[in-house]
Amino acid sequence: MCMLFLTFNRGRFKLIVVSQRDEELDRPTAEAQWRDDILAGYDMKDPAQGTWFGVNRKGRVGVVLSITQPRGTKHQSAPSRGAIVKEYLASNERPLDYCGDLANRSQEFNGFQFIAINPEASSDFSMWSVTNMFVDQITVRDWRPETHVIGNSPPEIPFEKTKRGDKIWNDALEGILDLEDERQIAESLLEAIDDDERCFPDPQLAVQTGLPEDHPFLEPLSSLRIVYPKESGIRYGTRSYTVLLIDEEGSGYLLERRLVGNPIDPHQPKWDTVEHWFDVEKPQ
Repeated sequence: MCMLFLTFNRGRFKLIVVSQRDEELDRPTAEAQWRDDILAGYDMKDPAQGTWFGVNRKGRVGVVLSITQPRGTKHQSAPSRGAIVKEYLASNERPLDYCGDLANRSQEFNGFQFIAINPEASSDFSMWSVTNMFVDQITVRDWRPETHVIGNSPPEIPFEKTKRGDKIWNDALEGILDLEDERQIAESLLEAIDDDERCFPDPQLAVQTGLPEDHPFLEPLSSLRIVYPKESGIRYGTRSYTVLLIDEEGSGYLLERRLVGNPIDPHQPKWDTVEHWFDVEKPQ
């Protein structure tokens, strides 16, 4: 499970994004770095070395969120969902065209929600998405450049924690314009969404997992920050956050904060932080 928080045209920023990655705690992962003009963290277990979130030199942003689906329904031979982000960021296709092609082949993949964000000649951003599961029809969705919180269910049927996250995110955005430093802004946003209140039970979460609403496995999944009790033996939870800020001058700032350790201990967490500053190339 993962979460995406974003807003457009907020003060001096054209784009503000926070991506939260929830994953197996022992899955090998590389920190955010530039590779072939793509800045992203990388899933090193994936043969495609895909990513859940990335940005390229032109300010194009790609995000993939899994769509929660019942245990036993995933296909081991399905293509890498993380490769979708890399493919989009390396592409020169218009986001609408790319998403249209992706929608046509989306049933090859396990459940996903792909979000394509693109800078336009007007210096504003456009946003499009494709969801391939728990929808009546797989289509390309055009999003208004507003404030959004997206989780692991289709936007029309959000999890309860996504609704809570929407309120937390909107409240957090109110105070950031008084902060001058990008790192302070990133820290403020991360502090706000570091929320462990459980939104349980959640009927939609039960539907998508195929488990009873009161199943104990679901309760830790119902909060923004996921931490399973140590005694459960479940090595899964919130592993990293990525903050991306792009201002009206085309200056980009990315902060990634991720759990580290051998093994990672979410109950006594050790966090590593990397930062990148870059200039966005002007659209032609």
